[in-house]
Amino acid sequence: MNSRIRIRSKRRARAAGLLAAACLACWAGACKKSAAPEDESGSAAAPPSALAPMPDGKIRIALIPRFSSMPIYQFARESARRAADRANVELLWMEPGDASPDAQAAAMEAAIEEQAHGIAINCADPAALRAAIDRADGAGVAVATWECDSPDSQRRFFYGINGYQCGVALARELANLLGGAGKIAVLSTTNDDPAMALPIAGIGKELRRFPNLELAKTVFCEGDPAKALALLDQTAREIPELKGWIFLGPWVWLASPDPASIDASWAIVGVDAFEACWPYLESGAAKALLARPYFEWGAETVRMLADSIRGAAGAPRGFQDSGFEWVTAKSLPAYRAQFINMRLGVATPAP
Repeated sequence: MNSRIRIRSKRRARAAGLLAAACLACWAGACKKSAAPEDESGSAAAPPSALAPMPDGKIRIALIPRFSSMPIYQFARESARRAADRANVELLWMEPGDASPDAQAAAMEAAIEEQAHGIAINCADPAALRAAIDRADGAGVAVATWECDSPDSQRRFFYGINGYQCGVALARELANLLGGAGKIAVLSTTNDDPAMALPIAGIGKELRRFPNLELAKTVFCEGDPAKALALLDQTAREIPELKGWIFLGPWVWLASPDPASIDASWAIVGVDAFEACWPYLESGAAKALLARPYFEWGAETVRMLADSIRGAAGAPRGFQDSGFEWVTAKSLPAYRAQFINMRLGVATPAP
């Protein structure tokens, strides 16, 4: 059995059927895009997987990312592999052919065909993947989501940060840096990216507490680092009095390793604090960055899903808040050491 499976076009016809069903499901129930995640901790315990373990007691879990090329997902993969070894799990890393719900639905179908006991998926579109998740659940496969949720589906649990509170924290930090006054901008992916809905809602809520802080513009880079950098220049020309930015992803850091590529007068806070971001913190170009749980996405999701598949007492249900960590120039040395150790497998994410 291959531990890495890349989904290609041979299952496209059946995947299209899954996608059509998922699109119909969008009409039946709205995705919770603008509210904070609900506390589902009181939900009933999940049953064990309907599929019997392999003869040696091992179970098979498929981990499906959104983008195979993003370094943060490779961190999750490394950590998941080590966690799988500890938990007697055969890990299938199933890269979708692209970042579309169609490709992810095909990856889920392939995981079912590989007789996976569980699937952990980072949802490209919560509503569009609902039918595929529910189909897997109906087939006796335990499904969990990580980083990006599908809250109206039959997934057993979601592991990730509270996106709404992330937005609140980013806006509050920038407001404090600017003394609660000035014009700011937000850098996001697209105006309909489900992953950005909760952070943007949180930003809007928090900014209402600061009447002298104006959100002058939100720009969309479509996940393209070069476009992100160009949008910064364009916005600076359009709004010369701009005081600060909230970056909802690492695109600028990935576009250039040189902090001098951006205006030094801006106060910048943002999401992500892996290696590409460190020069910006060290130079002071970025004032504070919110580190997401890259390694825990892999290790904790595999551990919790294995417990759920085996019917362990206390197996998780509903929203499992991973939390997040602020990184500044002052805290970077300690964070860097911890990060490197986790990459090497010296330190493991604590349950």
